[in-house]
Amino acid sequence: MKKEDIHLGDWQRLLLGEAPLEFLLEAALRTLVVYVVLLLVLRLLGKRSTSSSP
Repeated sequence: MKKEDIHLGDWQRLLLGEAPLEFLLEAALRTLVVYVVLLLVLRLLGKRSTSSSP
């Protein structure tokens, strides 16, 4: 990429870069899976800690 091609307001380049669409979809899917797993673990741990108190 040439220096002349870089612009401050080029949001597509800043957010997505030159990555292919398949890579972006895989990264989004992995992020979603990790988020759901962490959410489930936190909910299970929260229920366990509140139920054990007298």
